[in-house]
Amino acid sequence: MAKFLIVMVGFAGALWIPNSFFKGYMEFSRYVSIVFLLVQAMLMLIVAYKLNETLVKNYENESSGGTIGCNGVIIIFLFLLFTAGNVTWTVF
Repeated sequence: MAKFLIVMVGFAGALWIPNSFFKGYMEFSRYVSIVFLLVQAMLMLIVAYKLNETLVKNYENESSGGTIGCNGVIIIFLFLLFTAGNVTWTVF
C-alpha cells in the first residue's frame, strides 16, 4: 500500500514540474542516447566475437574425420540466420 501511495504522489507531483525542465531533459536525453547506443553496439560486437571464438575453438576440438559436429551446425545456422536478417534489414 505504501508503494502505491508513493507512486501516486509521484504522479501527482509531476503535474507541477515546469515545462522548461522537460525541454532541458529532452536535450540531455538526446545526447545521452547517442552514447548509450554506441556502448550497446560495442557490447554486442564484443559478445559476437567471443561467441564466434568459443564456437570455432569447440568446433576445432570436436571435429574429426571430416564431420561437422554440433558446433559446426550452430556456426552455419547462425551465419544463415544473421545473413537473412541483414538482407531483410537492408531491403526494409
